[in-house]
Amino acid sequence: MRCTRVILALLTGLLLPSAGGAHADRIVIASDEWCPYNCEPGSDKPGYVVELARHIFEKAGHEVVYKTLPWQRALQAGMDGDVTAVISVSEEPEGRQMIKPREPMGLYQVAFYTRTDSNWQYDGVDSLKGKAIGVIGGYSYFHALDAYIARRPDKINTNRGPTALERNLKMVANGRLEITMDNSAVANYTIVQSGLEDKLRLAGKNPSATTLHLAFTKEQPNTAHYARLWTQGIRRLLESGELATFLERYNVADWHRE
Repeated sequence: MRCTRVILALLTGLLLPSAGGAHADRIVIASDEWCPYNCEPGSDKPGYVVELARHIFEKAGHEVVYKTLPWQRALQAGMDGDVTAVISVSEEPEGRQMIKPREPMGLYQVAFYTRTDSNWQYDGVDSLKGKAIGVIGGYSYFHALDAYIARRPDKINTNRGPTALERNLKMVANGRLEITMDNSAVANYTIVQSGLEDKLRLAGKNPSATTLHLAFTKEQPNTAHYARLWTQGIRRLLESGELATFLERYNVADWHRE
C-alpha cells in the first residue's frame, strides 16, 4: 500500500496536540482522505469508516472527532498517542505498533480496470506486458507488481497527487491508456463519482488481499476497550444487516462475504 505512508511515517517527528488527558471519552480518529474509507470532514458523506465509528462509539457515550492529516503525520500521531486511532492501518509494519481490533474496517485488494470494449483480463503480472498502464507515483501495490513497475517498461505512465487515480481512470476511458489499477474499494468509488461506470470494467483482481484496520494507539488509556467496542459494534451491525446500509452508501462490498 501507499509505500511513502510507512517509510516517511517512521522518519517524521511532527507532534500534534494530545487527544488524551482531560478528554478521556473523546476519540480522535485521523488519516489522509482516502474515499470511501474516509472522505471530506464535515460533508454528508465523510466516509463509511467515519460513519461506523460515530455510530458505534457515540452509542457507547464517546465523542468522535475526525480530522484529516497527511498520512505520515497521522500514522506517527497514532504511534505516539497524539490521536486515538488511525484509519486504514495495514498489517505490517505499522500494525505491530498499534492495537488492531479483531474486526477490520475493510480489505486492501488491487483490482485492474480497462475499457468496456476491451477483452483483456488480468492473469498475473506477465499479462501486463506490452500494455499501456497508468500507475500512481510513490504508491506500492503488491510485491510482484511493484517489481514490474520498478523495471520501468516503456508503456508505464505515472500520475501523481490527490487526483492521480481519477486521471488514470479517465485516460483509460478515453483510450490513452489500456489498463490502470488500485485498491478495489477506492477505484470503484472513484469510478462512480467520476461517472465512468459505462466506460470502464473490472478486469480481474490480485488474488491476495490484506485487512485494513481502524488501529488504536497504545499510548492512551482505554484504547484496548475502544478496540473491543469496535469489534462488538461491527459484529452487531453484521448480524442485524445494518452494516450493509452503511456500505451501500459508498458502493462498497461487505468484506465478510468476499
